[in-house]
Amino acid sequence: VMKGSMAISVELVLEKLLSRLIRIVIENAGAQRGFLIMETDGELCIQAEGSVQSSEARTMQSAPIDELPTSIIYYVVRTREDIVLDDASYDARFNKDPSLRRNGTRSVLCTPIIQTGRLLGVLYLENNLTTGAFTESRVQVLRLLAAQAAVSLGNALLYENLENQVQDRTKELNETLDTIKQDLATAQKIQTNIMPQDDEIGGVRFHPKYLPMAQVGGDFYDVTEIRPGLVRVVVADATGHGIQAALMTMAIKGAYENFKSSDSPPGEILYSLNNDFIRKYYSLNSYFTAIIVDIDLGRRELCYASAGHPSQMLLTSSGIEFLPHTGSMVGILEDLPYKTAKATFAEGDRLFLFSDGIFEQFDESREEYGEERLRQRVQDNLNESAGMLVENILQDVNHFLGSESPQDDITMLGIELQ
Repeated sequence: VMKGSMAISVELVLEKLLSRLIRIVIENAGAQRGFLIMETDGELCIQAEGSVQSSEARTMQSAPIDELPTSIIYYVVRTREDIVLDDASYDARFNKDPSLRRNGTRSVLCTPIIQTGRLLGVLYLENNLTTGAFTESRVQVLRLLAAQAAVSLGNALLYENLENQVQDRTKELNETLDTIKQDLATAQKIQTNIMPQDDEIGGVRFHPKYLPMAQVGGDFYDVTEIRPGLVRVVVADATGHGIQAALMTMAIKGAYENFKSSDSPPGEILYSLNNDFIRKYYSLNSYFTAIIVDIDLGRRELCYASAGHPSQMLLTSSGIEFLPHTGSMVGILEDLPYKTAKATFAEGDRLFLFSDGIFEQFDESREEYGEERLRQRVQDNLNESAGMLVENILQDVNHFLGSESPQDDITMLGIELQ
């Protein structure tokens, strides 16, 4: 459900959203085929259609619903209630519908997509091979996906409407283009300034690289001296890209500022940060991964907690020690536990922290850079300094991309452990 919800939530372009939505729904509901019905010019029309036989979905066709069981669809539109039929041929309410008879339809699931009381569409799914295909668990999954679909469809429709308005006001926008560029430059400057640029804090030398996919991005890092000999580092990665993700990094920074100087261990900080973030920003339906690492120079010890973040790396003379996640992403549910884990280091060891944007890059043949390639490149640079490691990894990613532009924000911190 989380994977499907996130896949739906990041898409703003209506046609792409409809295609992704219908494929995810069919996959999770166990349907043979499915339809997304929406109102167009006062009429109910099919706007997306998919089946298990094809990996491609047909979208934006505005086809009439005459070939579907309209009695079921209009019932759901009128009552805004789910319809689940284990065997449509035996249901007295709808078994006279010509479409059900003609197609020999067995299992049916039809559910409304509602946002703040407004009906945005109807999902109609069927399975003609078996009865009782849509079990209660699958219905529950579909309801959760429909709830996310309502938010995403509302956003996509709003986005499409805004795009139409933009097209109508092209001349007006051209006149204000310079102002927009200045605003983006200001946003970029602000985002850069909220992340430390110094190369030494509290006796810890670190080498940061932050490369947003666009002018601004959704990654965030911070380095703080808690007290002499103890330095706290955080790396966070918000869902999405561009301006929307950049605004979320401001929210993340604002929430983190309340806890970053606490004497509490990283796991307790993530616990408090998660609850605070949900209370303030739950309506935004946003999530982020993060790792907090406390570097204790006196004890030569790392205390860390990771909220769904990729496994980070401690580089020692003998190899790579991984720092796996110890809890779920921030922003999903309140009161989630986050375990604090520990690792020891020796003089000369290096800590390599990063966001998943490094390995979620694709070359022109759509091959992914991938976690395994990243780990191999780090292994190849095991004897390099932290700064040289970061430079070499970045050079390798750029070589891999070739003529392709980055498809995700990239953040790397190479940290010297003295």
